[in-house]
Amino acid sequence: MTDITTRLLSMSEAMWMDRSQEEIDALLLEAKGDIEKLRADNTDRKFKLGDRVSKKSGSSWNGRVVGFYSTELTPVGYCVESERETGSVQIYPEAALLPQQKGNADAKQ
Repeated sequence: MTDITTRLLSMSEAMWMDRSQEEIDALLLEAKGDIEKLRADNTDRKFKLGDRVSKKSGSSWNGRVVGFYSTELTPVGYCVESERETGSVQIYPEAALLPQQKGNADAKQ
C-alpha cells in the first residue's frame, strides 16, 4: 500500500473510531502534502495524470494515466486505465507509450 492509501484508510477509520478533530485535521493535512508532492513530481514526466495514451507496439491498449510507478529496471512507469474496459489497469514504462491523437484513440505513430 502507498503512503497516501494508508493515510486515506486511517482517515476513514478516524471517522468511525472516535478520533479527535485535531487528529483528523492532521491526517488530512498530511494527505494534502503528499498529493502536492505527487503533482510536483509529475512535472518531470512525459505524461501527467489524466493524459490519454496509447501503447506504441504489440497489442493495442488505449487509456488514461491514473498513476505512476518506479522500479530499478523502470525508473519512469505509468499505470494506464483502459478506455474500453473501465477499471482494467496495465503498467507500462514511458518508452512503451505515445500520446493519443485527438479524435482517434486507435492511432499509432
